[in-house]
Amino acid sequence: MTTARTITKSCNGCKKEVALVDFHFRSKYRGKIVVPTEPAHVISECKTCMRERGKTQNRLSPHETRTASEMMFIEYLASRGVPALPGKAVQFADVDIVAYGHIWVEVKYSTLDYSHNAKRFRWSFSPKQVERGVYGHIIALICDYGERQTYHLFPWDAKYFYNEDNKPKTGINFVPGQMEAVKHKRRHILTQPVMDLAQDRTSLISTYLTRIHHALCEGKRPERERPFSR
Repeated sequence: MTTARTITKSCNGCKKEVALVDFHFRSKYRGKIVVPTEPAHVISECKTCMRERGKTQNRLSPHETRTASEMMFIEYLASRGVPALPGKAVQFADVDIVAYGHIWVEVKYSTLDYSHNAKRFRWSFSPKQVERGVYGHIIALICDYGERQTYHLFPWDAKYFYNEDNKPKTGINFVPGQMEAVKHKRRHILTQPVMDLAQDRTSLISTYLTRIHHALCEGKRPERERPFSR
């Protein structure tokens, strides 16, 4: 009988044939199956290679952001009097930014690009985010025009991030100057009026902070996996 011990996969690190059980699960299979039975269940490098690579890498401080867009947003919030840190600094590894120690923010960044006969901004969501939803009270979209940047804040459940069946979209886009949705089945798209209303809407942070304060007063505690009182 074939088992995970006898099924092997070539490791991208050491280039050896390694048993499937000596690889870590891919995130979408983690916790759903006990033993990997197909190469697609596991990541590309074996546990040994990942462990050895980890020993040689310089570990970043959790207070340092991993991306320029997150740093841009932290500096933007600071300019408006809102303290914020990377999610890893407060033990929330899947959260981009945490404001006031409680408010989770998912940051999406885009430059202006030309596609489909128009200049537009495009933001995408990872397969994990599409599957589980975004970990955040707020979704922040950064538009980088080159000479300036604008910041647009939306509540996590804003209709623009979901399809008609309420499933999360894989991506969204915005054409500057577009005043209304032009296709009948795509009314929930980002238009100029929508983006104008969301620009610099840092009041959303206070809204969620108040909700959390009331929840704490009622004896409720935040869940580690998802923000509460969204």
